[in-house]
Amino acid sequence: MSEQKIYPVPEAFKRQTLMDRQTYDRWYQQSIDDPDTFWAERADQLLDWQTRWDTVSDWDFKEGRAAWFQGGKLNACYNCVDRHLPERAQQTAIIWEGDEPDQSRQRPGRRSRRRRRKLCWRRR
Repeated sequence: MSEQKIYPVPEAFKRQTLMDRQTYDRWYQQSIDDPDTFWAERADQLLDWQTRWDTVSDWDFKEGRAAWFQGGKLNACYNCVDRHLPERAQQTAIIWEGDEPDQSRQRPGRRSRRRRRKLCWRRR
């Protein structure tokens, strides 16, 4: 039998967490007791939806079927980049690395948004 090692979390890391232990414990328990409500609240809290879902989850392990947020529609680029622009337009949003060590580019959010819009309009 292998020995399990537990590594303590440094105090500096603890001070940087985004939630306290009480919130974690409450969320964990809710995720076990009422998973659809838990995930619906996280989805509302953390994502911007173009169309809100009809059903949070629909699954059957015997059939090997699982579906999440059916009927919902997201814009991944908006959620990952665009909604953060008001506060972070000057920060790097996209890093491209080529095949050679000297091939790389970094684009701030503001600049990459213009290029994405051009590309989207060309594809329509």
